[in-house]
Amino acid sequence: MENQQVNNKAVDYQTELTISNIVKDNTGGLVLPATMSDNGSYSSPDITWNLPEYKTQVSYTFNQQVQFGGATGAFSGTVNQPLKKAILEYEAIFDVDGVETSEVVEQDSLLSEPPTPTKEGYTFTGWYDAPKEGSKWDFETDKIPKNNIKLYAQFKINPYIVTLDVDGKITSQTVDYQNHVQTPTEPTKEGYVFMGWYDKRTGGSKWDFETDKMPANDMTLYAQFTGVIKPIGPIEPASPTIPGVDTEYHSGLDVSEKAEKSATVKIPTDNLPKTGDKNNTLPIFLGILSLGLAAFLGFRWKQVK
Repeated sequence: MENQQVNNKAVDYQTELTISNIVKDNTGGLVLPATMSDNGSYSSPDITWNLPEYKTQVSYTFNQQVQFGGATGAFSGTVNQPLKKAILEYEAIFDVDGVETSEVVEQDSLLSEPPTPTKEGYTFTGWYDAPKEGSKWDFETDKIPKNNIKLYAQFKINPYIVTLDVDGKITSQTVDYQNHVQTPTEPTKEGYVFMGWYDKRTGGSKWDFETDKMPANDMTLYAQFTGVIKPIGPIEPASPTIPGVDTEYHSGLDVSEKAEKSATVKIPTDNLPKTGDKNNTLPIFLGILSLGLAAFLGFRWKQVK
């Protein structure tokens, strides 16, 4: 009955392992463990081990004097508890801006890299152990630890180029996605008025620098102009002309009055008689008669009107 070897059925390894004492004497009572490997402890009927690292087995011994009939003898031996390495699995969670997927992975194994996520206006930079900054996960060398993990997709914002076209003269700006384009200096063009910046050379949509934001692509804005129509000034009416009469317009003065006021009779003076010349009185008489006749005709003309 001495030095017996008892082999239990293998159980999974655990960091805190507990098994029941199976050794009984001839009376059916439990035989207390004499020794326990790996600092095991006994609290009837259980034996417990704290095992930080995997072991192939643990054991305990027993040694007790028992009576068989009238004789007393030693009842001793060792109980072996084989351990099998359990497959420890952990969950790896992949977070893309709050949208999660997961993978169950054995401890100390490599993760399968998920499909590269996409995000409009951004470039994917990798999987990290924190939402911002943190350590980047290397799928070729990093192995799953002894716990669940969460990896976060990180991105960087993309810059795009906006081209400003003024009748073929080009300038450009580099603008990050969803940022505002800087308002350029208003272009000028002789004989035209600037209408604004448009997404097409003719027609198209007008760009609002206060509200519109940079799209996820390069773009061109075109300066559009409209021609200036010069106003036609007022036309001065032509004044009628009467030969020998001043026809300059004066309000309230009719043509007949102008004619009367401006009509003059020119008396030739080249052949006037000298003072005391008795033979040349006829031309003087005719001149006076002409003046009287002109005055009379002018008076009658006014009456007729």
